[in-house]
Amino acid sequence: MTYNTTNHSLPYALLGSALGGILISFAGVWLATSLLYPPVIANTHSSHSPSGPMYQLSPIPPGADWTT
Repeated sequence: MTYNTTNHSLPYALLGSALGGILISFAGVWLATSLLYPPVIANTHSSHSPSGPMYQLSPIPPGADWTT
């Protein structure tokens, strides 16, 4: 019985470890961003009416000169 001296497991081990590292990196980034930026939950008990404007007018009167 002869033994084949070429070992083909090294490229597969390198490829597997590279893919595993990429997957772990993606999971870490996903976890970090989900902790830093939690999802925005809609507030159903809002004080704004749905038909009203979603902006606030500036408290600065027109023609006000702040440079003097």
